[in-house]
Order: sequence, then structure tokens, then C-alpha cells
Amino acid sequence: MRTPTVPESHPPERSTAPTAYVEPDTGTGPRLAHFPVTFFATVMGLAGLSLAWARAAEVLDVPDWVGKGLFWLSLVVYGAVLLAYLAKLVRHPDAVREELAHPVRLSFVPTITIGMLLVATAGQHISPTLAEALWWVGASGQLALTLYVLSAWINRPTFTADHVTPAWFIPVVGMIVVPLAGVSFADDEVSWFFFAVGVTFWLPLLAVVLSGCSCTSGRCRPGCCRRSRC
Repeated sequence: MRTPTVPESHPPERSTAPTAYVEPDTGTGPRLAHFPVTFFATVMGLAGLSLAWARAAEVLDVPDWVGKGLFWLSLVVYGAVLLAYLAKLVRHPDAVREELAHPVRLSFVPTITIGMLLVATAGQHISPTLAEALWWVGASGQLALTLYVLSAWINRPTFTADHVTPAWFIPVVGMIVVPLAGVSFADDEVSWFFFAVGVTFWLPLLAVVLSGCSCTSGRCRPGCCRRSRC
């Protein structure tokens, strides 16, 4: 009796379709021209650590001078990064325009104001006058940059679903950061406005990001999917 043969199964092939994911530049040319706007994210981490330590000083009775030191450190680092990026803007404006036109790096531009807002939040009980000035500048800039990024996502035909990454959450997160110190420096309605805008855009953006990072089509992009079949 002839034994039926079972067809050999093959793992699904990886799609070779081209992706619109944009790779980083090669770093040729003057170093200042390649100073990335993502450096402002380091300030976000330092200021966030300062906030966490200040809270730990209240709950766990740890030395509060560490949190204060982290605030001043984050302020100094922010000033240094800001000066470096302003120098880039003056000496290499084309490089800055390139970042503003980049579908991935554009999402990191609001870290300029998010870092300022977090520094202001960390310093609201250490240096209230300085923190309030930083907050007002940061809040105004955050609204302007968020509108700019949203406008670019909607109106630029070169931005497609293939460019969607979790980094697109950054401008929306910045809107939710504003009320952290906003309740101390402005009317409650101002904080509610920023919080409402952030939440309103968060929900549809979550669906867009999850859809853009889906592997159901067999196409994966860096930073979105780790499934073995991709």
C-alpha cells in the first residue's frame, strides 16, 4: 500500500517589498551639523529622575539634596544642549531643516520644550521664579511645536503609514506633561486644555501606531516588531 506523502511545510517568507523607513544619515561633514535634536531627551531623563528622587525623599526619607542636585544638573545640561543646537541652527540651517522634514526625527523636535517643561516641574519648589519662567516658555513652545508636527503629519504627502513609529507619541506626551507644573503656575483651565488636547490625540494616534507596526502584512520596520516570522 502506498503511503501518502505529507507536503513539507515552509516558514512564511520574509517580505522583500521596499519600505519607506528612512535610515539615519552617515555622519559625514562637520560634527555640529549632525548634532541630533534627540539629545534633548537626556534632559528629560535627568529631570524625571530629579522628580522621582524628590518624591522618594518624601516617602522613603532619603536625602533630598540628591533631587535638588539632579535638578541643577538637568538645568545645566539643558542649557548646554540648547546652546549647541542653536549654534547648529545658525551655522547649519539646512541640517535643521532636514530634521524638520524627516518623518522620524520630526517627532523628536518637541523634546526641546518637553525637556524645558520637565526641568520647570522639577524646580517648582527649588527655584519657583525660574521654574515659572521656564514653564511659560515651554508650554507656549510645546503648543506651537505640537501643532507644527500634527500639520506635517496631515499635509505632507511624503509622510506615509510606513513612517509611523512609537516616537510619534512624543508630541502628544508633551501636552500631558504641561499640567504637571501648570497647576502651580497658571489657572486650572490652562492645564485642562493641554491635558484634553493630549488625551484627544492619544487615542487615535494609538490606533495609527498599532496599525502601522502590525506584522499581519508580512512587512516589519525597525523598532516596531520583534516577532520571529518577521
